[in-house]
Amino acid sequence: RETAFLFEDRLKLDGSASFLRQTTKNRNPSGGFYMNSLVGLYRFPRGVDISEYKENFEVWNPSRNLNEQNWHSDTQDFEQNPYWVTNRIRSKDSRTRTILSLNAGLKVTDWFKIQARGSLDYLSDKVRQMFYASTAPALSGQNGRYIEADYQETLLYGDIIGSFEKKFGQFSLNGVIGGSINDKLVNSLRYDSKTASLKYANVFNVANIIMDGSAYIDQQIDAHRQLQSLFATAQVGYKDIFFLDLTARNDWSSTLPVNNNSYFYPSVSASVLLNELIDFGAARNVVNLVKLRGSFAQVGHDTQPYRTTDYLSSSDFAGNYQIPGTMNNANLRPEIVSSWEVGLDLRMFRNRLGVDLAYYNNTSKDLIVNMPVSSASGVTKRFANAGTIRNYGWELQINGTLIKTRDVQWKAYVNWSKNRNEVVDLGEGVDSWIVASYSSHAYMTAYEG
Repeated sequence: RETAFLFEDRLKLDGSASFLRQTTKNRNPSGGFYMNSLVGLYRFPRGVDISEYKENFEVWNPSRNLNEQNWHSDTQDFEQNPYWVTNRIRSKDSRTRTILSLNAGLKVTDWFKIQARGSLDYLSDKVRQMFYASTAPALSGQNGRYIEADYQETLLYGDIIGSFEKKFGQFSLNGVIGGSINDKLVNSLRYDSKTASLKYANVFNVANIIMDGSAYIDQQIDAHRQLQSLFATAQVGYKDIFFLDLTARNDWSSTLPVNNNSYFYPSVSASVLLNELIDFGAARNVVNLVKLRGSFAQVGHDTQPYRTTDYLSSSDFAGNYQIPGTMNNANLRPEIVSSWEVGLDLRMFRNRLGVDLAYYNNTSKDLIVNMPVSSASGVTKRFANAGTIRNYGWELQINGTLIKTRDVQWKAYVNWSKNRNEVVDLGEGVDSWIVASYSSHAYMTAYEG
């Protein structure tokens, strides 16, 4: 990193570069059942000595001319010999990352400054995973399983921001105006033999994968996402009594249709100190602060790349192309979240008692979701703008100083809150929607109301 100050410290340059190389062997999966050595330990009968299966986690099979997994019961997709898992389900992943950044700040006048920033973040991940023959058949083919994956991601970010801070008599004005660009490019390739197995047992390379419909391949070529933005903020103050904050932002997203790729969202918030405007008379010694506040804000959001046009895809080594099970939508609109809040902040008895009360209401509209459709259409789901979700409720905090001496201070806080989450609308012709499924018997389902 290098920092430089030029032109009598009016110009500041700050540049940095970092490089990371990380290699991890045999990473244990985080949580879950599959390929986790702890599951076999937890389920092992407590009256049996496990050392036999530690020393002999694999036994020779002369008919296959190889070692096979040894366990007290049939191996399952979630339970295997833990010593087999740690010795015969092998993995290696490596990460290379380079980050470059340059910031320039120019002090134009005492009240106006300009800042420009740019950064490049390049990430490259490589993963290899090998499952030896006799790994649980739900996870691997008879001769083993091989996974190889490459992932490269390039992030480019740049912005230019002008900020000003000035007073006009009893008024103060602070503000920011600027623009930014955020660009992401992804290339990835993943081979996975899955249960298609390998031609020769325990030979781990791509050429040894049996290339039938059970094997899996996934590739992204120059998957591109770009977000361009213009924004401005301003804060107006009067006598340090009244404050008004305004923001405005417009985004242009490459992942939305051309007709809907521009979306504007503003916000406004205000607060006033009533104790400075109103003479409370004798109560002034009791009431130290009465602050009213209110705010309204909107936030826009786009979607992932390539959800607007249908295309054919290939997901196996046999070269079969097919229409994906989810239909894309050329008329997607951006998601919009609108929220408003009002609140009261009260301080009394020389600030030894405080009350903070707020009511909020958040509404999310035009959510981009994977909606179920009739299978007669040839697909099972379709990306669509559907659903209106509303969150609203109260928050109350009371705090007090129970003891306050020169040496000891004891404060206590009491919180109370109430939140309601309501499905207002699921879209035209949709009465219910399975949000998530956890097994063949457990579902999370949303209904209107």
